[in-house]
Amino acid sequence: MTSEKLISPYREVDYSPKAWFGGITAEMLPVKEQKKSLDFWKLAVAPQQGEIANSANKLMRKYAQYVPGSDECSSFLISLVMECRERIRNTLISSAYRDHCDIEFVPSMCRGLEVALCRIKGLSRIILSPFEHPSVLSLARWLGNIINADVCQLHFEAKDYHLSPIDQETKMIKMIQDEVDSSCGPTALILSVVNYSTGLVNRTTEIMNHLQKVNDSTLHIILDGAHAAGNYISSVDIDKCWAYVISVHKWLLSPEPCGVIITPRPVKEDEIPYDAWSHSFPATTTNVRVFTSLASSLRAIDRVGLENWRAHSIRLRDYFIRRMHSRLSVIGSNNGTEMTSFIAVRPKSGHFWKWPIKDLSKYLEEQSVYILMLSIDQDTPWLRIAFPYTQNIEQVNELCNILDYAME
Repeated sequence: MTSEKLISPYREVDYSPKAWFGGITAEMLPVKEQKKSLDFWKLAVAPQQGEIANSANKLMRKYAQYVPGSDECSSFLISLVMECRERIRNTLISSAYRDHCDIEFVPSMCRGLEVALCRIKGLSRIILSPFEHPSVLSLARWLGNIINADVCQLHFEAKDYHLSPIDQETKMIKMIQDEVDSSCGPTALILSVVNYSTGLVNRTTEIMNHLQKVNDSTLHIILDGAHAAGNYISSVDIDKCWAYVISVHKWLLSPEPCGVIITPRPVKEDEIPYDAWSHSFPATTTNVRVFTSLASSLRAIDRVGLENWRAHSIRLRDYFIRRMHSRLSVIGSNNGTEMTSFIAVRPKSGHFWKWPIKDLSKYLEEQSVYILMLSIDQDTPWLRIAFPYTQNIEQVNELCNILDYAME
Protein backbone atom coordinates (compact mmCIF):
# COMPACT_ATOMS: atom_id res chain seq x y z
CA MET A 1 0.00 0.00 0.00
CA THR A 2 1.34 3.39 -0.94
CA SER A 3 2.20 5.51 2.06
CA GLU A 4 0.61 8.95 2.09
CA LYS A 5 0.94 11.89 4.45
CA LEU A 6 -1.76 12.76 6.93
CA ILE A 7 -1.59 16.13 8.60
CA SER A 8 -2.87 15.82 12.15
CA PRO A 9 -3.42 18.67 14.59
CA TYR A 10 -0.32 17.53 16.42
CA ARG A 11 2.21 16.43 13.84
CA GLU A 12 2.73 15.16 10.33
CA VAL A 13 2.55 11.38 10.31
CA ASP A 14 2.97 8.63 7.75
CA TYR A 15 -0.49 7.49 6.61
CA SER A 16 0.00 3.75 6.56
CA PRO A 17 -3.12 1.97 7.84
CA LYS A 18 -1.60 -1.47 7.37
CA ALA A 19 1.21 -0.57 9.75
CA TRP A 20 -1.15 1.02 12.24
CA PHE A 21 -4.01 -1.47 12.32
CA GLY A 22 -2.57 -4.69 10.92
CA GLY A 23 -2.45 -6.56 14.23
CA ILE A 24 -4.88 -4.64 16.40
CA THR A 25 -7.88 -6.89 15.80
CA ALA A 26 -7.09 -9.29 12.96
CA GLU A 27 -3.89 -10.89 14.16
CA MET A 28 -5.34 -14.26 15.16
CA LEU A 29 -7.79 -14.72 12.28
CA PRO A 30 -6.92 -17.28 9.57
CA VAL A 31 -6.40 -15.64 6.17
CA LYS A 32 -9.36 -17.51 4.69
CA GLU A 33 -11.71 -16.22 7.39
CA GLN A 34 -10.45 -12.66 7.03
CA LYS A 35 -11.47 -12.63 3.38
CA LYS A 36 -14.85 -14.21 3.98
CA SER A 37 -16.28 -12.13 6.79
CA LEU A 38 -17.27 -8.54 5.98
CA ASP A 39 -18.10 -7.19 9.40
CA PHE A 40 -19.32 -3.63 9.03
CA TRP A 41 -20.56 -3.71 12.59
CA LYS A 42 -24.09 -5.03 12.61
CA LEU A 43 -23.89 -4.85 16.41
CA ALA A 44 -21.07 -2.30 16.71
CA VAL A 45 -19.19 -4.54 19.13
CA ALA A 46 -15.40 -4.74 19.12
CA PRO A 47 -13.92 -8.11 18.06
CA GLN A 48 -12.39 -10.47 20.57
CA GLN A 49 -9.07 -11.09 18.87
CA GLY A 50 -5.86 -9.47 17.83
CA GLU A 51 -3.32 -7.29 19.59
CA ILE A 52 -5.77 -5.75 22.05
CA ALA A 53 -7.16 -9.09 23.21
CA ASN A 54 -3.65 -10.55 23.39
CA SER A 55 -2.49 -7.63 25.52
CA ALA A 56 -5.53 -8.06 27.81
CA ASN A 57 -4.74 -11.76 28.19
CA LYS A 58 -1.14 -10.92 29.06
CA LEU A 59 -2.33 -8.57 31.81
CA MET A 60 -4.71 -11.27 33.07
CA ARG A 61 -1.83 -13.74 33.32
CA LYS A 62 0.09 -11.18 35.36
CA TYR A 63 -2.92 -10.69 37.63
CA ALA A 64 -3.20 -14.46 38.10
CA GLN A 65 0.22 -14.46 39.76
CA TYR A 66 -1.12 -12.49 42.73
CA VAL A 67 -3.06 -13.78 45.71
CA PRO A 68 -6.59 -12.31 45.60
CA GLY A 69 -6.96 -9.66 48.30
CA SER A 70 -3.22 -9.20 48.79
CA ASP A 71 -1.64 -5.75 48.76
CA GLU A 72 0.15 -6.61 45.52
CA CYS A 73 -3.11 -7.66 43.90
CA SER A 74 -4.92 -4.53 45.07
CA SER A 75 -2.10 -2.28 43.88
CA PHE A 76 -2.16 -3.92 40.46
CA LEU A 77 -5.91 -3.38 40.10
CA ILE A 78 -5.77 0.19 41.35
CA SER A 79 -2.99 1.03 38.91
CA LEU A 80 -5.03 -0.35 36.00
CA VAL A 81 -8.13 1.63 36.96
CA MET A 82 -6.14 4.81 37.49
CA GLU A 83 -4.50 4.33 34.10
CA CYS A 84 -7.88 3.86 32.39
CA ARG A 85 -9.33 6.89 34.15
CA GLU A 86 -6.43 9.16 33.21
CA ARG A 87 -6.32 7.97 29.60
CA ILE A 88 -10.06 8.67 29.25
CA ARG A 89 -9.63 12.04 30.94
CA ASN A 90 -6.81 13.07 28.61
CA THR A 91 -8.13 11.50 25.40
CA LEU A 92 -11.88 12.13 25.50
CA ILE A 93 -12.40 15.17 27.73
CA SER A 94 -11.40 18.68 26.71
CA SER A 95 -8.92 20.51 28.89
CA ALA A 96 -11.60 22.98 30.07
CA TYR A 97 -13.42 20.23 32.01
CA ARG A 98 -10.66 17.67 32.54
CA ASP A 99 -9.68 18.57 36.08
CA HIS A 100 -13.16 19.04 37.54
CA CYS A 101 -15.08 15.93 36.51
CA ASP A 102 -15.59 12.58 38.22
CA ILE A 103 -15.07 9.40 36.19
CA GLU A 104 -16.73 6.17 37.36
CA PHE A 105 -16.75 2.68 35.84
CA VAL A 106 -19.86 0.49 35.90
CA PRO A 107 -20.63 -2.92 34.33
CA SER A 108 -22.45 -1.59 31.23
CA MET A 109 -23.52 1.48 29.32
CA CYS A 110 -27.16 1.05 30.36
CA ARG A 111 -26.11 0.69 33.99
CA GLY A 112 -24.36 4.03 33.65
CA LEU A 113 -27.53 5.68 32.35
CA GLU A 114 -29.50 4.02 35.15
CA VAL A 115 -27.15 5.40 37.82
CA ALA A 116 -27.31 8.89 36.31
CA LEU A 117 -31.12 8.74 36.33
CA CYS A 118 -31.28 7.44 39.90
CA ARG A 119 -29.22 10.41 41.12
CA ILE A 120 -32.06 12.77 40.16
CA LYS A 121 -34.09 13.15 43.34
CA GLY A 122 -37.86 12.77 42.88
CA LEU A 123 -37.59 11.98 39.16
CA SER A 124 -41.09 12.07 37.67
CA ARG A 125 -40.54 11.84 33.90
CA ILE A 126 -37.89 10.35 31.60
CA ILE A 127 -37.76 11.73 28.04
CA LEU A 128 -35.82 9.89 25.35
CA SER A 129 -34.67 11.70 22.23
CA PRO A 130 -35.72 10.24 18.85
CA PHE A 131 -32.20 8.88 18.41
CA GLU A 132 -31.88 6.43 21.31
CA HIS A 133 -31.07 2.73 21.05
CA PRO A 134 -33.94 0.33 21.90
CA SER A 135 -32.01 -0.87 24.96
CA VAL A 136 -32.25 2.64 26.43
CA LEU A 137 -36.03 2.53 26.06
CA SER A 138 -36.09 -0.85 27.82
CA LEU A 139 -34.01 0.58 30.66
CA ALA A 140 -36.23 3.67 30.97
CA ARG A 141 -39.42 1.63 31.03
CA TRP A 142 -38.06 -0.74 33.67
CA LEU A 143 -36.77 2.06 35.89
CA GLY A 144 -39.89 4.16 35.35
CA ASN A 145 -42.02 1.27 36.56
CA ILE A 146 -39.86 0.85 39.67
CA ILE A 147 -39.81 4.53 40.69
CA ASN A 148 -43.23 5.44 39.29
CA ALA A 149 -41.89 7.85 36.65
CA ASP A 150 -43.48 8.51 33.25
CA VAL A 151 -41.48 7.52 30.16
CA CYS A 152 -41.79 9.38 26.88
CA GLN A 153 -40.02 8.21 23.71
CA LEU A 154 -39.93 10.99 21.10
CA HIS A 155 -40.25 9.89 17.49
CA PHE A 156 -38.94 11.17 14.16
CA GLU A 157 -40.39 9.98 10.87
CA ALA A 158 -38.12 9.13 7.94
CA LYS A 159 -38.75 12.52 6.32
CA ASP A 160 -37.54 14.32 9.46
CA TYR A 161 -34.01 12.99 8.91
CA HIS A 162 -33.84 15.04 5.71
CA LEU A 163 -34.55 18.33 7.48
CA SER A 164 -31.71 20.77 8.05
CA PRO A 165 -29.93 20.47 11.42
CA ILE A 166 -31.60 23.66 12.65
CA ASP A 167 -35.07 22.46 11.59
CA GLN A 168 -34.43 19.12 13.30
CA GLU A 169 -33.37 20.92 16.46
CA THR A 170 -36.43 23.18 16.36
CA LYS A 171 -38.77 20.22 15.96
CA MET A 172 -37.10 18.18 18.68
CA ILE A 173 -36.84 21.09 21.15
CA LYS A 174 -40.56 21.74 20.80
CA MET A 175 -41.33 18.06 21.43
CA ILE A 176 -39.07 18.07 24.50
CA GLN A 177 -40.46 21.33 25.86
CA ASP A 178 -44.04 20.07 25.53
CA GLU A 179 -43.12 17.05 27.68
CA VAL A 180 -41.24 19.18 30.24
CA ASP A 181 -44.15 21.61 30.54
CA SER A 182 -46.60 18.81 31.28
CA SER A 183 -44.34 17.11 33.82
CA CYS A 184 -45.25 17.39 37.48
CA GLY A 185 -41.70 17.30 38.84
CA PRO A 186 -38.00 16.77 38.05
CA THR A 187 -37.50 15.56 34.48
CA ALA A 188 -34.64 13.77 32.73
CA LEU A 189 -33.77 13.97 29.05
CA ILE A 190 -31.51 11.31 27.54
CA LEU A 191 -29.94 12.82 24.43
CA SER A 192 -27.55 11.00 22.11
CA VAL A 193 -24.46 12.84 20.93
CA VAL A 194 -24.40 10.60 17.85
CA ASN A 195 -27.52 8.98 16.39
CA TYR A 196 -27.07 5.21 16.79
CA SER A 197 -28.94 4.43 13.55
CA THR A 198 -27.52 7.04 11.14
CA GLY A 199 -24.19 8.14 12.59
CA LEU A 200 -25.30 11.78 12.35
CA VAL A 201 -24.10 14.20 15.03
CA ASN A 202 -26.68 15.97 17.14
CA ARG A 203 -25.77 19.55 18.05
CA THR A 204 -26.11 18.85 21.74
CA THR A 205 -24.56 22.13 22.88
CA GLU A 206 -27.13 24.20 20.99
CA ILE A 207 -29.98 21.99 22.18
CA MET A 208 -28.85 22.15 25.81
CA ASN A 209 -28.34 25.91 25.67
CA HIS A 210 -31.85 26.48 24.38
CA LEU A 211 -33.53 24.12 26.82
CA GLN A 212 -31.64 25.46 29.83
CA LYS A 213 -32.55 29.05 29.00
CA VAL A 214 -36.27 28.33 29.30
CA ASN A 215 -36.18 25.71 32.05
CA ASP A 216 -35.07 25.85 35.64
CA SER A 217 -33.04 23.20 37.44
CA THR A 218 -35.86 20.64 37.19
CA LEU A 219 -34.61 19.51 33.73
CA HIS A 220 -31.58 17.20 33.86
CA ILE A 221 -29.89 16.34 30.55
CA ILE A 222 -27.96 13.09 30.33
CA LEU A 223 -25.77 12.80 27.24
CA ASP A 224 -25.66 9.34 25.68
CA GLY A 225 -22.15 8.95 24.25
CA ALA A 226 -22.37 5.28 23.25
CA HIS A 227 -21.37 6.05 19.65
CA ALA A 228 -19.47 9.25 20.40
CA ALA A 229 -16.43 8.10 22.38
CA GLY A 230 -13.68 7.26 19.90
CA ASN A 231 -15.88 8.09 16.90
CA TYR A 232 -16.81 11.75 17.34
CA ILE A 233 -13.67 13.45 18.63
CA SER A 234 -14.89 17.04 18.87
CA SER A 235 -15.32 18.49 22.34
CA VAL A 236 -18.53 17.69 24.21
CA ASP A 237 -19.68 20.40 26.64
CA ILE A 238 -20.09 18.15 29.63
CA ASP A 239 -20.41 21.13 31.99
CA LYS A 240 -23.91 21.74 30.62
CA CYS A 241 -25.21 18.22 31.30
CA TRP A 242 -26.16 16.19 34.35
CA ALA A 243 -23.90 13.33 33.22
CA TYR A 244 -22.11 12.08 30.12
CA VAL A 245 -22.22 8.29 29.78
CA ILE A 246 -20.05 6.39 27.29
CA SER A 247 -19.47 2.83 26.16
CA VAL A 248 -15.99 1.35 25.72
CA HIS A 249 -16.69 -1.78 23.64
CA LYS A 250 -17.69 0.06 20.46
CA TRP A 251 -15.40 2.72 19.00
CA LEU A 252 -12.88 2.41 21.84
CA LEU A 253 -12.46 -1.25 20.80
CA SER A 254 -12.35 -2.78 24.27
CA PRO A 255 -13.12 -6.52 24.07
CA GLU A 256 -15.26 -6.33 27.23
CA PRO A 257 -18.36 -4.19 27.85
CA CYS A 258 -18.14 -1.39 30.39
CA GLY A 259 -19.96 1.87 31.00
CA VAL A 260 -18.23 5.08 32.04
CA ILE A 261 -20.07 7.86 33.85
CA ILE A 262 -18.44 11.26 33.45
CA THR A 263 -19.97 13.77 35.85
CA PRO A 264 -19.03 17.46 35.60
CA ARG A 265 -18.98 17.86 39.38
CA PRO A 266 -17.81 15.86 42.40
CA VAL A 267 -20.04 12.87 43.12
CA LYS A 268 -21.17 12.58 46.72
CA GLU A 269 -20.07 9.47 48.57
CA ASP A 270 -23.64 8.35 49.25
CA GLU A 271 -24.48 8.61 45.52
CA ILE A 272 -21.85 6.08 44.46
CA PRO A 273 -23.54 2.77 43.56
CA TYR A 274 -22.30 -0.44 45.11
CA ASP A 275 -21.03 -1.84 41.77
CA ALA A 276 -19.19 1.26 40.55
CA TRP A 277 -15.45 1.77 40.68
CA SER A 278 -15.38 5.40 41.71
CA HIS A 279 -12.97 6.63 44.38
CA SER A 280 -12.24 3.11 45.57
CA PHE A 281 -13.03 -0.58 45.04
CA PRO A 282 -16.70 -1.42 44.36
CA ALA A 283 -18.53 -3.36 47.08
CA THR A 284 -19.01 -6.28 44.68
CA THR A 285 -16.37 -8.52 43.11
CA THR A 286 -14.38 -6.66 40.46
CA ASN A 287 -14.37 -7.99 36.91
CA VAL A 288 -10.65 -7.66 36.31
CA ARG A 289 -10.88 -8.47 32.60
CA VAL A 290 -12.88 -5.28 32.04
CA PHE A 291 -9.91 -3.18 33.09
CA THR A 292 -7.21 -5.30 31.42
CA SER A 293 -9.23 -5.02 28.19
CA LEU A 294 -9.88 -1.31 28.50
CA ALA A 295 -6.28 -0.51 29.40
CA SER A 296 -5.11 -2.50 26.37
CA SER A 297 -7.47 -0.75 23.95
CA LEU A 298 -6.66 2.71 25.30
CA ARG A 299 -2.94 1.98 25.00
CA ALA A 300 -3.45 1.00 21.34
CA ILE A 301 -5.43 4.18 20.70
CA ASP A 302 -2.71 6.26 22.34
CA ARG A 303 -0.03 4.53 20.28
CA VAL A 304 -1.76 5.16 16.95
CA GLY A 305 -3.39 8.47 17.84
CA LEU A 306 -7.15 8.87 17.96
CA GLU A 307 -7.08 11.39 15.11
CA ASN A 308 -5.34 8.81 12.92
CA TRP A 309 -7.78 6.03 13.80
CA ARG A 310 -10.67 8.28 12.84
CA ALA A 311 -8.97 9.53 9.65
CA HIS A 312 -8.67 5.94 8.45
CA SER A 313 -12.37 5.27 9.10
CA ILE A 314 -13.42 8.50 7.37
CA ARG A 315 -11.26 7.61 4.37
CA LEU A 316 -13.07 4.25 4.07
CA ARG A 317 -16.45 5.95 4.53
CA ASP A 318 -15.77 8.57 1.86
CA TYR A 319 -14.47 5.94 -0.55
CA PHE A 320 -17.69 3.95 -0.13
CA ILE A 321 -19.81 7.08 -0.68
CA ARG A 322 -17.93 7.95 -3.90
CA ARG A 323 -18.12 4.39 -5.19
CA MET A 324 -21.88 4.04 -4.54
CA HIS A 325 -22.84 7.66 -5.23
CA SER A 326 -24.92 6.91 -8.31
CA ARG A 327 -27.08 4.30 -6.59
CA LEU A 328 -27.22 4.98 -2.86
CA SER A 329 -28.26 8.07 -0.92
CA VAL A 330 -26.57 8.79 2.43
CA ILE A 331 -29.09 9.93 5.01
CA GLY A 332 -28.33 13.50 6.10
CA SER A 333 -25.43 14.07 3.70
CA ASN A 334 -27.22 16.82 1.76
CA ASN A 335 -28.57 18.85 4.66
CA GLY A 336 -25.33 19.89 6.32
CA THR A 337 -25.53 17.50 9.27
CA GLU A 338 -22.12 16.40 10.52
CA MET A 339 -21.36 12.73 9.82
CA THR A 340 -19.15 10.28 11.70
CA SER A 341 -17.53 6.93 10.93
CA PHE A 342 -20.81 5.19 10.18
CA ILE A 343 -23.71 6.10 7.92
CA ALA A 344 -27.21 5.02 6.93
CA VAL A 345 -27.99 4.57 3.23
CA ARG A 346 -31.01 3.89 1.05
CA PRO A 347 -31.45 3.51 -2.73
CA LYS A 348 -31.61 6.74 -4.69
CA SER A 349 -34.68 7.72 -6.68
CA GLY A 350 -35.06 5.30 -9.57
CA HIS A 351 -33.20 2.49 -7.80
CA PHE A 352 -34.62 -0.26 -5.60
CA TRP A 353 -33.59 -3.25 -3.54
CA LYS A 354 -34.28 -6.45 -5.44
CA TRP A 355 -35.93 -8.03 -2.42
CA PRO A 356 -38.02 -7.09 0.62
CA ILE A 357 -36.21 -6.57 3.91
CA LYS A 358 -36.35 -10.22 5.04
CA ASP A 359 -34.93 -11.58 1.77
CA LEU A 360 -32.38 -8.76 1.55
CA SER A 361 -31.17 -9.65 5.05
CA LYS A 362 -30.91 -13.31 4.05
CA TYR A 363 -28.89 -12.42 0.94
CA LEU A 364 -26.42 -10.30 2.92
CA GLU A 365 -26.06 -13.04 5.53
CA GLU A 366 -25.29 -15.57 2.78
CA GLN A 367 -22.56 -13.24 1.55
CA SER A 368 -21.18 -13.00 5.10
CA VAL A 369 -21.95 -9.28 5.19
CA TYR A 370 -22.81 -8.00 8.66
CA ILE A 371 -24.57 -4.63 8.67
CA LEU A 372 -27.60 -3.35 10.54
CA MET A 373 -30.91 -3.13 8.68
CA LEU A 374 -33.22 -0.28 9.75
CA SER A 375 -36.99 -0.04 9.40
CA ILE A 376 -37.23 3.73 9.86
CA ASP A 377 -38.66 4.17 6.35
CA GLN A 378 -41.69 1.96 5.76
CA ASP A 379 -41.21 2.11 1.99
CA THR A 380 -37.63 0.87 1.79
CA PRO A 381 -35.03 -0.53 4.20
CA TRP A 382 -32.11 1.62 5.26
CA LEU A 383 -28.72 0.02 5.88
CA ARG A 384 -26.43 1.20 8.66
CA ILE A 385 -22.83 0.70 7.60
CA ALA A 386 -19.94 1.35 9.97
CA PHE A 387 -16.31 1.69 8.95
CA PRO A 388 -14.27 0.62 11.98
CA TYR A 389 -10.53 1.08 12.10
CA THR A 390 -9.94 -2.60 11.35
CA GLN A 391 -11.39 -2.59 7.82
CA ASN A 392 -9.58 -1.83 4.56
CA ILE A 393 -10.31 -0.60 1.03
CA GLU A 394 -10.44 -4.12 -0.39
CA GLN A 395 -13.20 -5.08 2.02
CA VAL A 396 -15.13 -1.90 1.19
CA ASN A 397 -14.85 -2.71 -2.51
CA GLU A 398 -16.21 -6.19 -1.89
CA LEU A 399 -19.12 -4.74 0.07
CA CYS A 400 -19.88 -2.36 -2.81
CA ASN A 401 -19.96 -5.24 -5.27
CA ILE A 402 -22.38 -7.18 -3.09
CA LEU A 403 -24.70 -4.19 -2.63
CA ASP A 404 -24.56 -3.44 -6.37
CA TYR A 405 -25.92 -6.91 -7.08
CA ALA A 406 -28.71 -6.40 -4.55
CA MET A 407 -30.10 -3.38 -6.43
CA GLU A 408 -31.96 -2.78 -9.64
